[in-house]
Amino acid sequence: MRVQTSANRHSKVTKCAKPYSKNPVYQMPIRVKCNSCTMKKRTYKNLWTLFMHYKLEHQESFENSQIKKVAELIVEGVLV
Repeated sequence: MRVQTSANRHSKVTKCAKPYSKNPVYQMPIRVKCNSCTMKKRTYKNLWTLFMHYKLEHQESFENSQIKKVAELIVEGVLV
């Protein structure tokens, strides 16, 4: 059993390219489009909403997606 102490709860979040809803890289306001969609030309507000769309609509591997590449560029500091 893991006990959540105040030190654990308020620990500093580090940037990484892994997709999860609380990841600050995926919550940054960035306007992106899905390259796989041909009919819809919807623009997504952040990488997390694009990731969820990609996961639900396209069922493709995340490891080869452009979403991961954009997240890695943000982590490296190339994109802000």
